[in-house]
Amino acid sequence: MSPQKHSQYFKIFFLWFSIAIICIFLFSSYIKSEVLTNIYASQIHSINTLCQRKNSDLKYYKIISYEKRRRELIIQCVYQEGLYNSEVIANMIGDKWEQVRVNKLNEKGGLYWPIYI
Repeated sequence: MSPQKHSQYFKIFFLWFSIAIICIFLFSSYIKSEVLTNIYASQIHSINTLCQRKNSDLKYYKIISYEKRRRELIIQCVYQEGLYNSEVIANMIGDKWEQVRVNKLNEKGGLYWPIYI
């Protein structure tokens, strides 16, 4: 194999390796939230009350972070009307989940990752 072909194979390998690393970096948070939602959605019974809004119906939610020891939960709630989409941070107090903070996902200057809108 000539040195020129060897160099060309190395460039192609490096290009594909770089693309794979970037894809893993971008999609790892989506994969994590999908796994967390599938595992813990049945165990956390009050998610619907945390995401409940009078003005719009809940389309779906995703669990972004769940820490059992710290008793902390971060979920994204997506509604039929997109203006109400929000990220809810909740803590378990006693045996009940309580909202600590609610961030609107469509505010100017805000970047929330992953975004499921």
